[in-house]
Amino acid sequence: MKEYLKSTIEVEWIAQKLLQDFKTQGPLIHIVRGNTERDLYDDILVIQGSFDPPLLSHTELIKQSISLYQKQLPHAKVALMVLLSLSHVEKETDLFVYSLLGLRVEMMENLLSHTDLNIPWMIGISNSGRYIDLTVAIKRFFQNLSKTTYIMGIDVFDKLFQGIYYSKPLREILPEIFQTDYIVAGREDIIDIDDFLFYINSLPFDSQNAIKETDNIIFLPLQEKFQFESSTKVRKQLSLDQSIKISSLSPQTLRFIHKNHLYSKNPSIIVMQIIIQIFVRILLKEGVDRKKCSDIIHNFISKSGNDKKIQTRILSEYRVKNNQFLEKRCYELLKEHTLTN
Repeated sequence: MKEYLKSTIEVEWIAQKLLQDFKTQGPLIHIVRGNTERDLYDDILVIQGSFDPPLLSHTELIKQSISLYQKQLPHAKVALMVLLSLSHVEKETDLFVYSLLGLRVEMMENLLSHTDLNIPWMIGISNSGRYIDLTVAIKRFFQNLSKTTYIMGIDVFDKLFQGIYYSKPLREILPEIFQTDYIVAGREDIIDIDDFLFYINSLPFDSQNAIKETDNIIFLPLQEKFQFESSTKVRKQLSLDQSIKISSLSPQTLRFIHKNHLYSKNPSIIVMQIIIQIFVRILLKEGVDRKKCSDIIHNFISKSGNDKKIQTRILSEYRVKNNQFLEKRCYELLKEHTLTN
């Protein structure tokens, strides 16, 4: 992982800054890899997720969506934006879940670079869990877009119509939901257009009416071999056996995971990820800029990252999920380090 250390720390700094800025600036996105042009496109194809890790089914969904889009709008100037979200509508994401954001960015960049896409692409970070907020962030970033098209699975699409995720009644939210277009991929028991139409007819009345009045939803049946792929299943397999070959991962992604021991139970890897995320959080609160933050943490890990006493101090708090004391412990270590350097 040390090969990617500085870029990983910098991506983490950007992510934590975005979360901090949500309180004052609202929904935002930040492009960290790929094409950064803002004014060249009529439409943006957006796929959002944790991509922990990114799977071949993700790229298959992207490729099929691009093909479907270009058949309908062959002359549109369109780009792909892959977004890693920092927020989740159903749960708090305080510490990293399984691998740091910067490492997932590296895996996704590698995957897209080895995928035959015929449109420009970019990888970004969003601080918004809800799609209506994400639409606001995209409009702020790309001010000349005529529209936005989201790519998502049926399980995510279903959440758009769950009133529990909104502070206003669903009927008031529907116009905002349908400001954008959708390419919806089938999964589990919704695998063809008839299943999808049956599902549409089972939605609440307000949602059903809104959908009937729109032509901005396209159903995309996925090949059977991609319908049941799961990042959760892959992580579980890798946690049990790091040498295992997994068909749902590209060779490049699998090599990256093996090289950096991601999703393993290796205490050194776990501690390094905790140090990066919590140190960034502490230094950001103290107003440290991105470059200085990266230098401080890189220096700390280079000198003390393999210190067994430090690892024990951090893991003891992490294993009991005592995040308050874990941050305090990291703060003490950081202060000790900066005082002795």
